[in-house]
Amino acid sequence: MAARSHVNLGFVLHGNGDPIGAMAELRQATELDPMDFFPYYIQGIIMRDGGDLEGAVAKFRRAVALDPNGTWARGNLVKVLAPWGRLEEARAAWGEALEHGPPDHDAWYGHAELCLFLGHEEDYRRNRRVLLDRFGDTTDLAVAERTARACLLLPASGDDLDRAAALADRAAAAGPTHGYYGYFMATKGLADYRRGRFDAAIDALHQAGEKAAWMPVTRPVLAMALYRSGRTQEAREALAAALQNCDWDEAKADDQDKWIAHVLCREAEELIVPDLAAFLKGDYQPQDNAERFDLVRPCLFRRRFLAAARLYADALAADPKRAADLNSGARYDAACCAARVGRGEGMDAKDLDEKDRARWRRQALDWLRADLEGWAKRLESDKPEELKRAAATLRHWQQDADLSGLRDPAELAKVPADEQEACKKLWADVQALLDKLQGLK
Repeated sequence: MAARSHVNLGFVLHGNGDPIGAMAELRQATELDPMDFFPYYIQGIIMRDGGDLEGAVAKFRRAVALDPNGTWARGNLVKVLAPWGRLEEARAAWGEALEHGPPDHDAWYGHAELCLFLGHEEDYRRNRRVLLDRFGDTTDLAVAERTARACLLLPASGDDLDRAAALADRAAAAGPTHGYYGYFMATKGLADYRRGRFDAAIDALHQAGEKAAWMPVTRPVLAMALYRSGRTQEAREALAAALQNCDWDEAKADDQDKWIAHVLCREAEELIVPDLAAFLKGDYQPQDNAERFDLVRPCLFRRRFLAAARLYADALAADPKRAADLNSGARYDAACCAARVGRGEGMDAKDLDEKDRARWRRQALDWLRADLEGWAKRLESDKPEELKRAAATLRHWQQDADLSGLRDPAELAKVPADEQEACKKLWADVQALLDKLQGLK
């Protein structure tokens, strides 16, 4: 009880804006009861809010280890690590907690999805078997639907497929009067697709209706089922809708819905986008810009930033008007890819030598410079919405993690002095233009 009193006081002090006092109380709580997860969790929140991300990660990891069934600490751990590309750490900490075999479904919800999102297919399959063994006979319809969805994210066969599909059928059998019927039907559509029942899948996904249109399975699975049914144009339209309605920034992929969306859209693109597999193997080159832009997103999904940067370079060279169109965002997206290649990021860029990396960093600066000149012309506009959009865009540049290799002092310290000066000059000019735009409001 004494430990919990310190926790309660620490919680109150944190709410009243006294993080130092709160941390002192919480430390006393952990000394009195080192097995209580909650004070570690609150310490993590305080450290996160104070900018001590490494400290926050350590506290959240401790809280997850002490409370495998809990979701608060685990969710915060994921959200802290995702923007920095460190979800592998969250996966490892979560996996360690699951080794204790927590009984609640909430403890497992999302781990299989995260494994698959990060490319660990064997770990995903092990998770699938555990989920089916633990929850395959559940009578809780929400748990049945979530388990089925997780277990059907990769094609399955035999007993795994039968048991996962049976869970989806069980949930869908609740009927249209159930409050979650739309969600249940979306997962049944996935189950029917995995069973090769493509017309049934299309029907189930249409029955899911608008209530479940946002679900990460609905549009990509509909696209795949339509394609398998020979309705190619409808499939392309469904895939375009799936891609348009989601944020594909991996740094924002911080929950199971986003992981599922990434996984299923990757699969849908490989099925529907022409020549993707051959392109990824280096056996095919796109013939026009329509193909180039079709192939960019799959490359980004797979962290093939060098391939994406090359596609952008060819596309912008072939269509200067699109390059100059600020509304398309193509040149800015190209600069972000080039900047990531310049840092050696991605499956296909990590082995580039410094000369090639420097070339891509220069290309990124050139593209950003060209866009900056375009945004500077907005100073001539008398439309307030144009000025606001320009200012918002430039503020985004200053925060975008993709450009950190051209902006952050620690990253700039790694490159030659002339590059450092060029980057600093760019950001000084960005700030100068922002100041002018704000002065016109």
